[in-house]
Amino acid sequence: MLTYERLLDITSNTKWDELIGELEGESLDCKSQTYDLSDDKKKSELVKDVSSFANAKGGFILIGIATQKSQANYSDEIHKLRPFEAKHFDPNQYFNVLNAWMYPKAENIKIEWVPKESGSDRGFGVIHIPPQSDEKKPFLIAKTLLGEKRTEILFGYSERRRDISEPTLLVELHQRLRDGINFNSEIRSRFDAIEAQLKTHRIQDDNKTIDINSRTHEAIMSAGLIDSSYFALAIYPDQQQEIQDFFCTQQDSIVNKLRISPKLRPDGFGLAIYDSFKIVEGQSWRGVNTKYKVLELYEDGCLIFGATAGEDFLCWANKSTEHQRINPVALIESTFLFCLLYKDILSYFSTPPPKLNLHFEFGQMFSADQASKIYLPRNPPGTIGFDGYWASDSTAPKDHDAKEVQISTMDFTPGLAAYKLIEKIYLWFGLSPDNIPFTDFHDGKQVISDNKIKMLR
Repeated sequence: MLTYERLLDITSNTKWDELIGELEGESLDCKSQTYDLSDDKKKSELVKDVSSFANAKGGFILIGIATQKSQANYSDEIHKLRPFEAKHFDPNQYFNVLNAWMYPKAENIKIEWVPKESGSDRGFGVIHIPPQSDEKKPFLIAKTLLGEKRTEILFGYSERRRDISEPTLLVELHQRLRDGINFNSEIRSRFDAIEAQLKTHRIQDDNKTIDINSRTHEAIMSAGLIDSSYFALAIYPDQQQEIQDFFCTQQDSIVNKLRISPKLRPDGFGLAIYDSFKIVEGQSWRGVNTKYKVLELYEDGCLIFGATAGEDFLCWANKSTEHQRINPVALIESTFLFCLLYKDILSYFSTPPPKLNLHFEFGQMFSADQASKIYLPRNPPGTIGFDGYWASDSTAPKDHDAKEVQISTMDFTPGLAAYKLIEKIYLWFGLSPDNIPFTDFHDGKQVISDNKIKMLR
């Protein structure tokens, strides 16, 4: 993924060809055409994009750069330069919209047309949003519309996350305003931890069975995924026990393992949650990106990950049919990283549990009229047949289902655990384990290979 510093070098020194094959991300948004500023709705798109970078860590909006979907990454990939003449880009018009619509005014924003090369009559629009001071944040989208009979006020907040300028939902915005958008999350975590420790009435029952279906349902509900297609993973001990100092928030605490989740590639399909983790009912740490992902760890060692099974994460739409196709890269990489995270969590048990249950769940896999279904392709990305026709014999067999497999903790490795989960998923879709990509053999056992995943761009 392009860093802010490299983008500054590319735009300052007109190294435009270096953009080809790169990905959009937290520091870059690309537009194939100039913004249409002909009405208020279209002007708000410009303000949303600029304010989202100002509320994050700054970045660049490059105009005249075309992107396309990437099979190996969730971000769009730059595939073509479309330079245009300077007469089609008026920086003053852009500044006027930002001055009228964004509050407070961001510092040192630079908007200019830059030629593709010295002397060229074609070039690119560059909107450079430098990192802003925390004292000025948040930057809001605000506009008063005066009419003949009434006055309307438009108001919103947007923040750059991954490769998306994401507007905040009304319920989230209300929560942030109520609690204070700059409230120190670390202080909140400390108070929540103290409160959790004071709940002395909580009964510990070592023989109680973990209700994984209810816990998964609660996690999916908390992320607003229950009414759409979703995918969930869980790992939990077969015997309930307690992780010591679970609610501690020091640097080496377990919650920091969740905040800084492992990854194999800079722009891969990971577990990262962009909002703060919070204590839930004195029994778990939960982080949520609404309508996108949830990651939750219970004090008894139960780890749950949930994500949308739509085009934002697990699937790509198949242009030749109405059916959605699971991207095996997203499925396998996220599953491997989930197991890799649990390897770290095991080190926090004073006595590791003898066995672990590996659980997966799919929901809302059929459309309401069952005319379209989500399916898993037989062939891996990059091979003949991956982009082919819908395979009816590898569709989800049920609209909702959950399965699991057990593994000895002594045998637990991320590669082996991930393979056992993926094998179970492929069988659920009616596919042979021979169809699973990114595999290798280790100590005579088939595993998911992190090295093969890392070879992807």
